[in-house]
Amino acid sequence: MDRQFFYSAVRSAIQEFSGEQHVGGDQFGEDENFFDLGLITSLSMVRLLVQVEKLLGTEVDVTLYEPESLFTLRGLYDTLVPAGSLE
Repeated sequence: MDRQFFYSAVRSAIQEFSGEQHVGGDQFGEDENFFDLGLITSLSMVRLLVQVEKLLGTEVDVTLYEPESLFTLRGLYDTLVPAGSLE
């Protein structure tokens, strides 16, 4: 899966959950922590992971990963997108 497509889909989901219009596009970097930016809560993180599961077409077992690895765009992508489907 293309990295930029994934980032765009995640940004859109975060924008939907937060109701913040400024989240679209490239308004936050790939290494910025969603929680530190105040973009998501623990509940919206769960919702985001459900969206990522739909996007990837597979279930995400979060117990297999360090939670912090899922708090940024790069972390989500590098952790959850299978190597065989990379750009």
